[in-house]
Parts: sequence; C-alpha cells; structure tokens
Amino acid sequence: MPTLQSFRRWIPKEDQWPISDAWAYHDWHQAGNGDVAPFMQELEAQFGAATDLEDFERKAQMLNYGRASRNFRRLQLHLWAPNSGRLLWMTQPAWPSFELADSEF
Repeated sequence: MPTLQSFRRWIPKEDQWPISDAWAYHDWHQAGNGDVAPFMQELEAQFGAATDLEDFERKAQMLNYGRASRNFRRLQLHLWAPNSGRLLWMTQPAWPSFELADSEF
C-alpha cells in the first residue's frame, strides 16, 4: 500500500473506499493472478479488519514493514550461502500501483 497522500492522487475519491475495481486497475486484484486474498487474511489476522481507508493504509503499511524486515533478516542470515544479495524489483513502478512483496523470498 502506498502512502495515503500518493494513493489519493491517483484513485478518484469515489473509488477510494471501500476497495473497488479501480484498485484492481492498479494491481490490487480480488481474484486470479495477483489475488490479494492471502494478504488480506494476514492483515486481518494480525490487526483486525480495516474500518476505513486510513485504518487500512496504516495496517497495510505495518504488514508490509514486517514482510520487508523479514526479507532483509533472511538475507543477513544466509549471506553468501546460498546467495550474495537480493534483487528488489518493481520498487519504483512508472504506473502507480500496489505492490505485493512475497514474504517468502
């Protein structure tokens, strides 16, 4: 989830909350490839269901922080065996989008 300030610049106000198809247009898919169901289940299990956009953004940011920090800890634990680095791709997409980083690098 991007910051609220950024998100509000590229999603029309009427499509910001609840989650709508406009989100899918920016890579937040409710089914098929890129399905966000596992992310949403993890978010709700850890922090409870979101009550509004601000609450969702805060919880999603915390979940993403936890996932990113685990990835870097894994890198440090396994440095040089079996790998010597991590490639964080799609960290600067040209098209505004949601990114779902796999927590199992």
